[in-house]
Amino acid sequence: MEPTIKLLSYLQDLKQLLTDDFYQDVPIQSTIQSLAEIEQDLASEQLRVDILSVDLELAKSFQQLISSAPKLKDIYQFQTYQLQQFTAIQSTELNSAFLILENPLDATGPTQLLRYPLSETPLLTVGRKPGCDVQIPDAYTNVSGQHLDIHYCPPGDRNFIPQWLVKNSDRCRHGTYINGEQLIDSHRLKSGDCLVLGDRHPSAQSPALRFEDAYLANQSSGIQQESELLHRWVNSPIIFLLLESQHQLLEIEQRVLDCKQLQPGTDVFCVHCFEQEFAVKQGSGSSETAWVELSSLYQKLAAIEKRQMSAKKSQRAALAMLSEILGVEQKLLEQQQINQCELEQLEQEQAQTKLKKTPDDLSKLMKQISEQKATLVETVDAALEQSKQDLVDDSLSNSILYRLSNAIDALEAHVTKQKNGTFLELKAEGYDCDVNDFIMQFCEQELLEWTTAEWRNARQQYGGGLEGLMRRTDELLKSTLGSEDSSFTTYMLHEIELQEVFRVSLKKIPGRIGYQPTPAWSFFLKKIRSSVFQIMGSLFLLSFLGLSRGSLIKSVNKQISSSVFLSLLVLALIGWLIYKLYQSYRTDQELEIQKASEKIRQDLKAYYQKIVKNRFVEKLTRSLKLFFKVEIGRFEKDVKTYVETVNNRHVTQNSRADHVKLDIKTYKEQSRQLESKFKQMQKIKDRIQAICSKASPNRVD
Repeated sequence: MEPTIKLLSYLQDLKQLLTDDFYQDVPIQSTIQSLAEIEQDLASEQLRVDILSVDLELAKSFQQLISSAPKLKDIYQFQTYQLQQFTAIQSTELNSAFLILENPLDATGPTQLLRYPLSETPLLTVGRKPGCDVQIPDAYTNVSGQHLDIHYCPPGDRNFIPQWLVKNSDRCRHGTYINGEQLIDSHRLKSGDCLVLGDRHPSAQSPALRFEDAYLANQSSGIQQESELLHRWVNSPIIFLLLESQHQLLEIEQRVLDCKQLQPGTDVFCVHCFEQEFAVKQGSGSSETAWVELSSLYQKLAAIEKRQMSAKKSQRAALAMLSEILGVEQKLLEQQQINQCELEQLEQEQAQTKLKKTPDDLSKLMKQISEQKATLVETVDAALEQSKQDLVDDSLSNSILYRLSNAIDALEAHVTKQKNGTFLELKAEGYDCDVNDFIMQFCEQELLEWTTAEWRNARQQYGGGLEGLMRRTDELLKSTLGSEDSSFTTYMLHEIELQEVFRVSLKKIPGRIGYQPTPAWSFFLKKIRSSVFQIMGSLFLLSFLGLSRGSLIKSVNKQISSSVFLSLLVLALIGWLIYKLYQSYRTDQELEIQKASEKIRQDLKAYYQKIVKNRFVEKLTRSLKLFFKVEIGRFEKDVKTYVETVNNRHVTQNSRADHVKLDIKTYKEQSRQLESKFKQMQKIKDRIQAICSKASPNRVD
């Protein structure tokens, strides 16, 4: 079988291999186009000859000249191309770079774009913190306050185009992934790069930013266009390059020659034009190369045999096919490396990710917690009721009624004289306030201490308290949900404010009464009169016994007046009697004040004990129960939120684990397919190389 037919068969196999959907992620469109051109050249009965020149008219003139030679037009297919000088593509704006956030969380509508223009500032910051050059919405919680630093490098000696270097900020918590790969050090951004902040894949917490730079895109497009043009110009077995000057090559002419030096099996002729006459040299056209006469060239071109032409076309096609296969293999190798890197990262993530079990029946878990909560509520209610009963039981020494009675009994009674009269009033030692205010302060202090102690018991003691319920719930949640990364916690009110219970306007019991003490002269007069009556009675008794009262009085008077000692003794006795009389007066006054103040004390006790028992203690108890009910409600709400959060996290982790498992399977399958494609291409390449290893076609000398 002829080499041309074999190559056409191999080319069909190669095209069929490349038209598989497997290559949708591999850029091989240019390869398919090149293979189509190779097939066209192989199927053609003529040998392709390209005439290249900066001056298209000059190239056409040479084409007319050489095609007019006998037989050449039937053997060769002449094509002319105008060489174009490559110039750097300039952009009207160098600062045309943007970070684009697609479909932000607060956007409305089918497709929304949030564009962040990047200025030419040396350092730009990206994060959620206000003041960042690129401020990400707060809804993306995986983004740190200052997440990324972007360094702008203007064009200079080392780089001819502007560059943007990105790296994680020192305050970055969750990292950054660019095109699926974790950002470790710094990365030079290219137009089209996808940056995911905080996770490998975009989510409601991790946004995806796309970097676009029209200037860089234009530069890339220009380089690709230049490569395609060079490939089109030099893809021919025979090339005539018409030089603009015989002294110095143009840059584009030199690039064509340099390019062809890498392509074996190609005959290159440099053509000079001297005053409308053409002169030809084979090769690079250097001064050491001899000139070739046109007539001799025509004869040699016309003398090529069909077998030589077929061999030349076959070898040229074989080399081009091998070059294209090598290019595809390089792209497949790059894809294989990408797949391998992704596979390693996914396998590492799979090894670090543990599947979280979700309980089959969350209602059973919530029922257990609800039962514990109900038991605690009953225990606390019963304990508060018992404590309230003990507080108002006046038979107990630590009850509020007993302490209130002692406090009222300890009040001091004072007699005060004012303009409008004399009054008896009760006062607490060290207090100048009204007795009602003192009693209210006493009740408030005592009852608030009781409520503080009871609230502490409700949190810690009664049935284990709220803190015990929280610990038991945390243990139950961990054992059931398996949440090891965070413990269940809820806000707990440590102190309660109940002073408002005492901020009421109550009627006041009079703390003083009008008082008229017995005058001293009246008391003395009564006592003297009583003593006189006693003396007179004694004298009458003596008279009854036969003794003379007058003689007795005279005898006593005589004895006293005759003795100084007796006189002094009588005077001392009279003084002692007067002192005892005064002491008796003071005692009588105190008893009278105590009796008068007892009425006030009883009124105060009766009123304030009733107020404390029926109002303050009841309201404080109800308030304690209400606060406890609110705390229980908050606890129940936080438990539901925690369970939902952990459950959703487990579902997300399990879903991510399933995705990772599926991705690993996909990448392994792609790697297997890549290996298969390599083997198939290797078979085609071996067959083509077998054709190339045969005798080479004769060159046109």
